[in-house]
Amino acid sequence: MAGIKTLVNTQWGRVLDVLSSAVPSADNEGREPSVTPRGALWVAIDGTVGPAPAPYTNKTFYSSAGLFTSGSIFPGQCDLLEFTGFKNATTALRYIQIFPFAAVPANGAIPLYSIPLPGSNTTFSLSLPMLNVGSPFTAAGISWALSSTAATKTLALTGTAWVNALVGV
Repeated sequence: MAGIKTLVNTQWGRVLDVLSSAVPSADNEGREPSVTPRGALWVAIDGTVGPAPAPYTNKTFYSSAGLFTSGSIFPGQCDLLEFTGFKNATTALRYIQIFPFAAVPANGAIPLYSIPLPGSNTTFSLSLPMLNVGSPFTAAGISWALSSTAATKTLALTGTAWVNALVGV
């Protein structure tokens, strides 16, 4: 099978990069690969056989339902699947940041992801359907903030954002 396999746990590996556009018909052991409900392609590694990860029992949609500088997306264990929205008002460069916390952290916190948003009415979109349990976006909660700095959270005093997100739990 073309691609790079990495060991995710003792039983299954995930194909991170399929080099050809054709979907392989079987892995190196002759067994069919499986696609989880999360969209990840899994194959057996070294002849070890085990169950694929369980599907999400629930997907939850979040909307800030207005223009704000921060918000809590989900208060419990979850995987972030989609994160979209737009920045409004200010023309100054801002960063939409994602944090692995149920509540918005204090200034100085280091985000998992920081997306630059130049100009006013700038849209952003982050789709993460291939992430699995144990990814950097699997957290005890997910929150966001609009920051004036990229590397750490410095809550923006001007500008607001409308945020939509989808989490799997």
